[in-house]
Amino acid sequence: MDRRAVVVLLCCQALSGFFEAFGLLATIRTITALIASGDFAHRLRDASASTGGP
Repeated sequence: MDRRAVVVLLCCQALSGFFEAFGLLATIRTITALIASGDFAHRLRDASASTGGP
């Protein structure tokens, strides 16, 4: 077993976990801000229309 490869793999996995956690926190903050701002159904329809959604 290549010790260096194992260390590199573990570091990559740790970085991947860090960035995934950061992405989840950003998503939670965005959803919280959207819901706290009031009528989020209307805002979702507007956002959907601007991206070409139904």
